[in-house]
Amino acid sequence: MDITRKALEAAVHEVIEFIPTEHHEAAEIISKIWGADGGQEFRRDTDASGEPLHPDIESWLGHSAVAQPMTVFETWENQHRRTLLATSWLERWQESKSQTTTGRPIDGLIMPCTPFPAIRHNTGYPHHWGALSPLLDLTTGVFPVAQVDLEKDVVPTDWQPLTDLDQEISDFYGGPQNHENAFIGLAVIARRLDEEKVVAMLELISKALIKWQGKAYDQSPSQPKVGI
Repeated sequence: MDITRKALEAAVHEVIEFIPTEHHEAAEIISKIWGADGGQEFRRDTDASGEPLHPDIESWLGHSAVAQPMTVFETWENQHRRTLLATSWLERWQESKSQTTTGRPIDGLIMPCTPFPAIRHNTGYPHHWGALSPLLDLTTGVFPVAQVDLEKDVVPTDWQPLTDLDQEISDFYGGPQNHENAFIGLAVIARRLDEEKVVAMLELISKALIKWQGKAYDQSPSQPKVGI
């Protein structure tokens, strides 16, 4: 995040703080949507071919799971929560215009996808920040920033977890040796139907990072200023 912010500011783009506090509620709502049928569709389709479910899906919604379908009332309650969250998210996004020098809301939100590098093969992961985009249908792109460095990416010796989840994430990470050369990426999130804007922002961010990392590139003087 620090590398990307410095690269964008060096390219004369405005960057402000915007903390997505809605993540935990979004994760709760979307988990209920994904499991609303208690896994019946997963089991129907995989049973037809005999294909085994991935262990994480099996323990969540498979034959060995104890998941129960939601009632119609529970489903509508959950959808209502989603509608309220979508409304408050849009209001917060629009209110960001009070923090920008352009007087416009932010164009995009840059944030991590997970609190660790790219996921290792055949492993689950204890946490992620990927619920808002699919739940609210937010246009999202991802981009690499760096790769895990065996010297730079060690856990500080004086680090202390703030919560049990902090410790679980640290245990999963283990150390840079578990993720050697894995990409460290971020996501850029915009509003619904902003596909062209996200593609343009990805190109802009990529060029800013390349320049910041010491590689020359040609930047058109007509390139728009983007608030992120």
